[in-house]
Amino acid sequence: MRAAAHLRRNEDSRAQQILATVADGSVALRPRVAALLVEAERRLRHRSPLRSAPVLDTALRLAAPERLRLPFRQAGPDVRHVLATDPRGTQYWLGRLAETPPTPPVEALTAREREVLRHLTDLLTTEEIAEAMVVSVNTVRTHVRGILRKLGVNRRYAAVRRARELGLLDD
Repeated sequence: MRAAAHLRRNEDSRAQQILATVADGSVALRPRVAALLVEAERRLRHRSPLRSAPVLDTALRLAAPERLRLPFRQAGPDVRHVLATDPRGTQYWLGRLAETPPTPPVEALTAREREVLRHLTDLLTTEEIAEAMVVSVNTVRTHVRGILRKLGVNRRYAAVRRARELGLLDD
């Protein structure tokens, strides 16, 4: 992430500008969590541990439903130190991530979406799914988008994992 590189070079204002563009909700989850961790690192470098706490809490709260861990492993040394020494640190939060109950789908999957989901478990490509279902590739893409939206995930493998957690693939 560019903001982290600027922060390492002590270009605080440039890092802050980049972080401001990533902070809104239009960015994918992983870069957003990573940006929050860089912001926490920036605040810690300015000796503001109390101001970094809400940013860390937000990053952890966003990461919890997806059980996102990689950005925390790649975080700067100050953030990793705080997470390791804080009573609510990394081990606590990683344990909480494992205990977080899966959130139910926003709305029920249609029969065709469930069929596409079963094909996703077989790791078929969009083209292979279209051929198996005798539909167009665009139709499969539409179903995949619907599945991702309804399950509240961003990736196909995450949809399969969430569907398994929710027992949607047990039929």
